[in-house]
Amino acid sequence: LGFAGTVGKVALGLSATHVEGHVQSEQGYQFSQRDGLTIGLGCALLLRKNIRVGASINNLNNVGVADLNPEMRRAHIAFLMDGGKVSLHGDYSERDRTKFEVGSVNTLSEVLEGQTDSLHSEIEDLRSEKLLRVSGSVLLRDFFRAYAGYGKEIQTGDRSIFGAGLALVSDGYTLSYQVSNPYLKSDKSKQAIALAIDMKM
Repeated sequence: LGFAGTVGKVALGLSATHVEGHVQSEQGYQFSQRDGLTIGLGCALLLRKNIRVGASINNLNNVGVADLNPEMRRAHIAFLMDGGKVSLHGDYSERDRTKFEVGSVNTLSEVLEGQTDSLHSEIEDLRSEKLLRVSGSVLLRDFFRAYAGYGKEIQTGDRSIFGAGLALVSDGYTLSYQVSNPYLKSDKSKQAIALAIDMKM
């Protein structure tokens, strides 16, 4: 659930997300159910008629569900062309990887207790993900918008993602459907499907 408002050329937003899922135990033998409420904050600025920038922090206050929804920090820029019918986007994000993703990194860190600080620093870097994404969209027949994007982890290059979708747009609401693969190189990852409705009040 989210709310946003504008003040001049600045837009401010607040969101709340209820998270529920199962987290693997420290021993790895069983899963326990977790749930919690996370908060997101964001702002956007209209630099020029066709250039917009924004920043956000998602999944604040995620105590207990950090391994389901880790805190994420993002910066964004968008270029609009042909009156907004075509758009190009650049997005940079940082987040901590979950236990499922780092896996043996945590164990390796424990084994290397007492080793050099530089080695520990390299291990800590593996826990942090820095992702750069580029995407674009085009408006078709004034009420359909098609979009696609590609992202790559720029620190290690281990992760790459791809997503595409369609949206039905109008002045009062947007209905969107998106399919994405969060780990193109992994055979274990599954496609993510998202259906969203945005309404203007």
